[in-house]
Amino acid sequence: MGFEFSSHTVSVEIGGKPYTINMGDADMLDKVERWSAKLSGTDYRNLSEGRLNALSADVRNYLLALLGKEQFEQVFAERAFDFIDGLELFAYLYSEIAKSRVDASFKATLGKYLPDLDWQDAEA
Repeated sequence: MGFEFSSHTVSVEIGGKPYTINMGDADMLDKVERWSAKLSGTDYRNLSEGRLNALSADVRNYLLALLGKEQFEQVFAERAFDFIDGLELFAYLYSEIAKSRVDASFKATLGKYLPDLDWQDAEA
């Protein structure tokens, strides 16, 4: 049996239209990691003025990094981005990525080709 590419994309549906998140795109993962760190490292409660605007902008930028500019613009082509939409979409995408188990597939594939290494505790 020869080499087969594993699936590392997550298919999602937003507003009745299909979109794809490529979990193998290193540039996207770097951007998402930076925005994740900013979201988790910022105490929005302690911001004095404009805290909801700051949180909304950060959620928007996270979604933009995750979906990419083209898909983000398609999602919000017929409606303006707002804070609640952003949070709901963020939660949905997060749950779909978690359900996809792309990381488990990645580890299983590596285990197949490099069986002597312990991939159980590796991070994808």
